[in-house]
Amino acid sequence: MTMKHTLFIPGVLLLLAAGGCGEAVGGGGYPPGAPERVQAVDEIMLMTSPLVVSFDGALQPNGFTAGVWFFDNSRGAMTPPTLVRGGVEILMYDGIVPAGALRSARPLHVWEFPGDQLSQHVGKHIRNGWGYSFQLRWGGDVPTQDRITVVARYLGGPRPVESAPSSVIVREK
Repeated sequence: MTMKHTLFIPGVLLLLAAGGCGEAVGGGGYPPGAPERVQAVDEIMLMTSPLVVSFDGALQPNGFTAGVWFFDNSRGAMTPPTLVRGGVEILMYDGIVPAGALRSARPLHVWEFPGDQLSQHVGKHIRNGWGYSFQLRWGGDVPTQDRITVVARYLGGPRPVESAPSSVIVREK
């Protein structure tokens, strides 16, 4: 799968540094002006924080942030990101796992977000449009290597769709 939406990357890094999508929505609903949610998508853009973070102020990091955007390219080239109806999983692997080895690799941790819970994470980024922002804590599944590999997977369409893998630094070598 090729990444057709690379123009979003500079703004995504700003989003992740801020820890949100901008106009974040609380209360379980979608805001006025949000696009109609779709069932099928054919591309996912995942951007993670470059480094792990501590969400509770402790010295030890306990997670990372991720922004996820979904695209339905059947609507035409360079369409804006859309919101989805189905469930999303974010998979974390210990170490660097090449894209070709992901199918046989076992994730260290999997976060599951059913479609009816995604509204808690939706927002509109000024440059990148509508997407989802996650603060992901790994709990007891602490990485042992100096990097982790992260993949987003959408489960709501006729077949699962996965993002390209992203790497997050756990500790400097």
